[in-house]
Amino acid sequence: MDWRPSIGDKVQTPDFGPGRVVGVSATRALVALDDLNDRIVSYRIIELKGLIQRQVEPLHEDRMKEPALDGAAQEPTVVTDGLALRAVEAMRFGLVPEVFIEKATLGFDDLSRWIESYLPHERGRTSVCEVTGPFGAGKSHAMAVVRYVAARKGYAVARVEVDGSRVSLSDPAALLCALWSTLTVDGRVSSTPLIDLYVRAIERCGECPRELRRFETIATVYDLVAELMRRGTLEEHKVDLDAFVSSCSNITATELSNRFGWRLRSLIRWSPTEKRSDDFVESLTGHATLVKHAGYQGLVITVDEFEVEYLRGERWRRAENAVAALERYLTGGLIPPVDPLSLFIATVGQEGEETDPAVCRLVEASAGSVWPLRNFYVDQQVNHAMDLFKLYATSYGIEDRPFSELKRAIRECAIDLATNESGASRSFIKSVISLYDQGYGPPDHGE
Repeated sequence: MDWRPSIGDKVQTPDFGPGRVVGVSATRALVALDDLNDRIVSYRIIELKGLIQRQVEPLHEDRMKEPALDGAAQEPTVVTDGLALRAVEAMRFGLVPEVFIEKATLGFDDLSRWIESYLPHERGRTSVCEVTGPFGAGKSHAMAVVRYVAARKGYAVARVEVDGSRVSLSDPAALLCALWSTLTVDGRVSSTPLIDLYVRAIERCGECPRELRRFETIATVYDLVAELMRRGTLEEHKVDLDAFVSSCSNITATELSNRFGWRLRSLIRWSPTEKRSDDFVESLTGHATLVKHAGYQGLVITVDEFEVEYLRGERWRRAENAVAALERYLTGGLIPPVDPLSLFIATVGQEGEETDPAVCRLVEASAGSVWPLRNFYVDQQVNHAMDLFKLYATSYGIEDRPFSELKRAIRECAIDLATNESGASRSFIKSVISLYDQGYGPPDHGE
């Protein structure tokens, strides 16, 4: 029987690496691309390759203590023609694959230092940080940099882009289902990322650690997974268990309780609203603690497009409950919360301010920080464009250096965009690639 993807499956695309299936028709599938900030692209099913879930390997003791904290110690990426071409094709949309994120990020060193200073192991507490800027200023790219830096420091990372309806703080369960499906640890792609972490923690710790017992539902799932591992039956139930612990709607606590003879409660209760919001916070903080016991530094989450939460007034009133629950958690005691969790939220300023007032309350409550995206000098942008040309030249086998007319056009483009209040970062990248196309072809791929 020919393979056919289902919604939620991890797949390998022919051009932009791994992604997650979000829609399927008779012959085509819509894929949210991991390396392009979940940009959705349509593919023929025959072009896709299903990614087999990797088996969970026991963690060695030395790795548990220090999980690849030094990014410089990792193997450098070899820039092949194919990788460079992948980057250039992404930049036509104003996006950048992760493998080239350092080269394609203007001001990477400063941004990276700021991110590192608000990771849990540096702060010793839970933190919320805000990245602000007008539409198109590069906030989504900055969120990708956050995940890149955190992953290289030994953190599990996850991301979510709210849309105010299907994925929104007003519906914590739906938001968590979208969030946990993107969870990445050690760059691993898995169809059951949360359950894989439970398995790693069990292999490392054995009995449920006391610190996890604070989170009653998560501790119950921990014990159930451990029991299924002892029975040797976990594999046949992993997908359903992961959907349940991810708060997805396709499996219920009652179904699993009846299946296993185990008393389970949904991680997100349906009522009252305040309980749902508290459950939402517990899922974030509890799983951040689980990540630590699985042998990693902690959990870093990015939330993008927060400003769209305001577009539907009735939903925003419910979303405010989730914000209020986070604020209660961050300010709820004499001792600041120390769960190994950092949230980075991308926003557009509201009410004439540079920041978002709701997010700003969380930043202040956690002693976090705000990173306003800034305009760069024209000379900096031109030098950055010359760096991008090296990727372009590698992609198409160009041996020439950019000619003077092209350099002048790039400088004019930088000057024009420097006066804009919106879209400067993304527009500049797209415009530079377009100028290179005009100057060099681009050469036909078959040449």
